[in-house]
Amino acid sequence: MSDPDRIKKNVFYTLFSDVEDIEKHVELIKRTSQEVADEFAASCSSDLAQNKSSSSENDVYEDALNSSDPVLKQKKLVNDLVEELFAITLNENAHSPTSTRVTVFGVTHLVYLKELASTLHPVTLIDLDILRQALFERLTLEDPSVNIIPFSAESHTLVPSWIIEKECITYLYDCFTKIRSRRHSLDKDMRVVAMKMIDIIHENVATALKEPALYEEGNSQVLAQQILNLFAYDQCALTEVASFLKGVASEIERDESDGSLSDAFAPTLRLARDRLKEADILNFPSYVMQLLKTFANNPSLAKVLLMHCLEEEGPPYRSEHSVANSCLGAALNLSCLPTTDHGIYNYFHYADNQVFASMELKIWSGLSALAEELHSIVKALIKAHRNLTLHWLGLILDFNVHRGRLSAVSATSQLRCVSHGYALNLSAVLLRLVKPYAVDGNGEKLLRIDPTYTSYSITDTNAAHERGVHMQTMEGETCLLGAAGGGEEGSSSPPRPLATAPFSFMTECFYMCHRSLDIGLRVVLEHMEEVYKQLVKLKNALAVATAQGRSPESVTLLKEQWLGLMKRYFSLRCALFEPSTFELLSGFVGATASWLVQVVLDDDVTQSPRDTYAPLKWRQLAFPLPDHIPATLRCVPEMLLEHTACYLVLMKRYAPQNVDRVPQPSDVSMQHVLSMLLAMMASNRRARNPHLRARLAECLECLLPLDNDTNQVSRFYRQQLFTHHPHVDQIVRCLLDVFVGIEMTGESVSFEQKFNYRQPMYAVMHYLWAIPKHRVFFKNLAKEAEDNMDAVQPPLFLRFLNLLMNDAIFLLDEALSNMAQLRILLTARENGEWDNLPDNERERNEMSLQHTGAAARIDNILGGETIRVLEYLSSEIKSIFCHPTMSDRVAAMLNYFLSHLVGPKMKNFKVMNNKDYKFDPASLVLNICRIYTHLGESDEFCKAVSRDGRSYSPKLFQLARNVLMRIGGGSVGEELEGVEGRVGRLAAEQEAEEECLSDVPDEFLDPIMSTLMLDPVTLPSSKVNVDRSTISRHILSDQSDPFNRSLLTMNMVIPNTELKERIQKWKAERMSIIMQRKIDEAAAAAAASADSNDASVDEESMDADDESDELRQVPEQLVAAPNTSSSSADE
Repeated sequence: MSDPDRIKKNVFYTLFSDVEDIEKHVELIKRTSQEVADEFAASCSSDLAQNKSSSSENDVYEDALNSSDPVLKQKKLVNDLVEELFAITLNENAHSPTSTRVTVFGVTHLVYLKELASTLHPVTLIDLDILRQALFERLTLEDPSVNIIPFSAESHTLVPSWIIEKECITYLYDCFTKIRSRRHSLDKDMRVVAMKMIDIIHENVATALKEPALYEEGNSQVLAQQILNLFAYDQCALTEVASFLKGVASEIERDESDGSLSDAFAPTLRLARDRLKEADILNFPSYVMQLLKTFANNPSLAKVLLMHCLEEEGPPYRSEHSVANSCLGAALNLSCLPTTDHGIYNYFHYADNQVFASMELKIWSGLSALAEELHSIVKALIKAHRNLTLHWLGLILDFNVHRGRLSAVSATSQLRCVSHGYALNLSAVLLRLVKPYAVDGNGEKLLRIDPTYTSYSITDTNAAHERGVHMQTMEGETCLLGAAGGGEEGSSSPPRPLATAPFSFMTECFYMCHRSLDIGLRVVLEHMEEVYKQLVKLKNALAVATAQGRSPESVTLLKEQWLGLMKRYFSLRCALFEPSTFELLSGFVGATASWLVQVVLDDDVTQSPRDTYAPLKWRQLAFPLPDHIPATLRCVPEMLLEHTACYLVLMKRYAPQNVDRVPQPSDVSMQHVLSMLLAMMASNRRARNPHLRARLAECLECLLPLDNDTNQVSRFYRQQLFTHHPHVDQIVRCLLDVFVGIEMTGESVSFEQKFNYRQPMYAVMHYLWAIPKHRVFFKNLAKEAEDNMDAVQPPLFLRFLNLLMNDAIFLLDEALSNMAQLRILLTARENGEWDNLPDNERERNEMSLQHTGAAARIDNILGGETIRVLEYLSSEIKSIFCHPTMSDRVAAMLNYFLSHLVGPKMKNFKVMNNKDYKFDPASLVLNICRIYTHLGESDEFCKAVSRDGRSYSPKLFQLARNVLMRIGGGSVGEELEGVEGRVGRLAAEQEAEEECLSDVPDEFLDPIMSTLMLDPVTLPSSKVNVDRSTISRHILSDQSDPFNRSLLTMNMVIPNTELKERIQKWKAERMSIIMQRKIDEAAAAAAASADSNDASVDEESMDADDESDELRQVPEQLVAAPNTSSSSADE
């Protein structure tokens, strides 16, 4: 009986239930070995001619080959193959000097299995049954080199490493590759034997992976590392490795216990994850990616990989888990960005531009290679296990929805949140996944995407998967029409449509890709924009600190902060602009735009549920759009349009200067985008959110040709877009509709925010006005407005003009106020008034100065742009500015700002560095004066100028001409002089008329303007009488009764003809009385003048008589004194 303690120390002890089971197994092996030995001895004795006693074991092989017994001969061949392929033997004297054997692989040495040979003695041949036992012993040898024996004449050479390999999986894989290489040269019978040997290898590997303690505890082997090494050391034979693991997986799967396959390969996948975590984007281990691809391409191992990802990543929103905790998560986390929110940015700390560009190209190369590898893995996983793969992707996307909803990093620290790099890499993978059907805007497959995917409410996960829905959070997205998860205005609105058939794979991938862009592209872009703003502020602070001569330590600290932000900014930009992914993004944006247009044009008015709500066929876009609004727009998330805006903003504002390295959007893609923008901007019936529509107007600005675009092809395409697009005639109307729509947000949005929305629209207007075709469109809208001034709904151009003046008044007033405050602050600082202040108060003053300066800069930019728009519009569109509804407002605005800019107050706005604050008073004065000259031919406008008692004075235009002469606007000054003359003449006439119409009865006065009503109307709800022009101006901005806030439109006002007649009668009587009075005064003045003339005649007659008397006396005087007279005459 064997010693139990010795048995328990054996590495195979754990394979048996107890010691008794082991002893039975040993007895069975001995009996089998004895039977084999007896059979072998019998066969030998019949064929070896009585010389067995004289033959040594070295001669057995030669004699057996000459034997006529086929069984013995077959065993000899099997033994030979084992010795050749496994380099093991039971024959201590296997080498024979007279042997003629030549092995294919040049085996020079063998490992002698001493213990097994002793157990099986006298058997020395290894057959398939014994091979299993032989491999057990070979794999558990601590040092195989100790048991080496020579096998050929070349035995004096070094022992090949594979023969004495200690690592079990490495050794078995070497044997596996040799068998696969050798089997093609074997005959049919031996080929069967070789395949059985492969099965035995798989059995041993499977046993090792299921019971790793057999090898790892005693021999310090790391089986997972050995599997990784197969990929690392044999990159050229990956098909061999794949076949090897496939057989091992099949062998493990024969075990009926659940999870055995996952348990066997879990250490390998964890080690792969650790290797990826240690890597970086410039040098990630490609052999690990090959391992993952091998797993993904094998259905059994693919499931293991997916389960590993699901299990390692853990339940949702658990701070102790991370989606980067799986091997695929770790791979997705590779980037030039930190793996955590507060991580260190390790790239772009070089100041040299050449090194910088080289680093950018290297990172792009790494990101592109990684995306391609991950795409091939995910694609293979989908092919093997579509539902499970989509479930995994859906969980990742669902768990990270809050990335785009919570702005504060501190608020998300306890939530499960992927890194920026992870999110961008996931988008890169999904963009490649949708490339075959959602990157071409003209592809037929695009029409099979169903917009009602977001309507499905998940109550049962399995049922949802059967319907093709693996994301749970899409139902909560805010859609184009209505709030998230509901209809247009809450629970009372109709339910959203929902297809009855399962959603296609294309539909789900389409929405998954957009979700990934929402948590990736959009969030990273917002972060980069914030970093850019911080850079600008820090740069200004650094300039101020340097100029003020602050301590070197503080300046150095600011420089370090600035360099740190620069590293962050360039890392973010590099990650966003990886060329291959960016090109796919361009195509995807264009395809999404094309699909959205087809959804808008869906003319199926069927109310009953449909199998699918996908567009299915192409429809031609035409304006005006159909009155029918598809119900499917209640299912389309707003984020689809937001991603278009993100892409265009990224391309317009942040593209690297060397744009040749960054793919430009194709002309086809831009055509689709512009069509979609026009369709969504045309009316709020298809996109209710005015903020979103304002974002679309920003997209329009991003499509303009770039000022510094060195890519001539791209510039040409952009120019053609605004001149040759099929619906180019709709651009101006849509732009103005959005401009006006921003005011009607229905929300408490700050006035400043509305101006930020409108800023890009000014750039579009400037560009369009320079194109004659679009200038005609502006004029047509103005003419349409003039023809419909009293329409129920104020005309579009009239509302636009009214809001434009509101903007100008607010912005310029704020700008001048800020400039005056800046002057006070700067003067105080320059005069040294801050020097003696406490540090905290001086710091507060500095912050106030910076804040005021920033506000002044914004107001000056936007105010200047608004005045510029008014200037060029008034140059060719005059009559609507001079309409009674508008003329007073226009004149009052111009007078107010001109008086501030050229009057005594202009010195209040003078600061040292106007350019720093974008304050250009010369341009403002020039543009304002040009507006005067454009409109100066209208008597109505000139009267309105003179009626403005707040800012107008007869000296105003003289002061303006003086300024114009100094700033080089002499020609404008000459034209302004003519306007001044007309205004002065009409002012005199108006003053006389006002004098005539003094003492107006209160009932004839407009209650708002306190002026005589010319066309009184009665408001229906408040019953107040106001002048028509007054209420028209009010309704342009606010369609409500100014006295009780009830709804009011122009068609609701009631003309008060009776009051109008009374006013006209009073005015006529008053004028008649005044005129009669003037006539009487004139007559009296004439009579007085006549009396005065008569008196003058009498006085003149008396003087004449006196003169005659004197003349009559002259001769006498001359006679009396001739010399004197002569002298006087000479004088």
